[in-house]
Amino acid sequence: MPRAALVALLLLVPPMAAAQEAPELSESRLRYNADDFDGAIALAAIARADPVFAHAASLVIGRAFLERYRATADPIDLASGREALASVNAEALTLRDRLAWMVGLGQALFLDGQPGAAAEIFETALGQRAVLDPAEAQTLLDWWASTLGQEASAATGPRRSALFDRIRARMAQEVLGAPGSPEANYWLVAAARGTADPERAWDLAAAAWVRSRLAPETVNALRVDLDRLVIDGVVPELARVRQVDPTALVAAWTAFKDLWP
Repeated sequence: MPRAALVALLLLVPPMAAAQEAPELSESRLRYNADDFDGAIALAAIARADPVFAHAASLVIGRAFLERYRATADPIDLASGREALASVNAEALTLRDRLAWMVGLGQALFLDGQPGAAAEIFETALGQRAVLDPAEAQTLLDWWASTLGQEASAATGPRRSALFDRIRARMAQEVLGAPGSPEANYWLVAAARGTADPERAWDLAAAAWVRSRLAPETVNALRVDLDRLVIDGVVPELARVRQVDPTALVAAWTAFKDLWP
C-alpha cells in the first residue's frame, strides 16, 4: 500500500536553473534519479558546503537517505534523512524542490509509522501539484489516498467512515475532471468498500472497468488492481450482504469483464 511504489519524485530543476547550480548538486540529482543514493549523498554533501546551494543539497541528501532506508531498513538512514529534511529552509528552494521537500516530509512520516500525518502532508503537496507532470501528480494522489487509507483501515466506527469518506469525496471530484484516472477510479471502489457499502463498491468497480479505457496507457494496470480488489475484497462482503454463494458473484464479475474486454 500504496498502489504505486512509495518512491521519490525526480529531483529535477528547469534547464536554466540547472545551469546555475553547483556541478556537484546537478550530478547528485542525476545520481539520485538513477537510484545511486550513495553517490547522490556524497556529491550533495560537497555542494552543501556552499551556502547558496546548502538547502537544495540537504533536500537531495534527505531524500536519498529515505530511499536508502527503504532498501536497508537501517534506522540510522531514516534518522539521517529526517535530520537533513528538517534542516531545509523551504524559502530557499525552487517551487519544484519545495514540493519535493514536502513529499520527503510525508515520506519520512510514513516510514516512521505515521500514515495519518503523512497523508496530511501529501494533501498539502497536492495543492502545489501544478508543477508536476500528469503521471507524477497521479502518483502523489495515490500516495495521499494510500496513506489515508492505511490510517482508516486501522480505525473503527465513525472515524473509519470519516476517513474513507474523505478519500471518496476527493476521488469523486478527481474522476469528474479526469474520468480515466486510475487512482481516482481505484480509490472510489476501495473507499466504498471501506465504508461497508459493497453494493456501491460493486457498481463503482464496474464503472471503473469501463472508464479505464479512457486512459489507454494505464488501462491494463488499473484493471489488474480492480480485479484483485473485487475478487478479494468486494465479492466476499457482497456475498454476505446478499446471502449468496461468492462463486456466483465471481462468475457474474467474469461475465461482465467479458462484455468489456
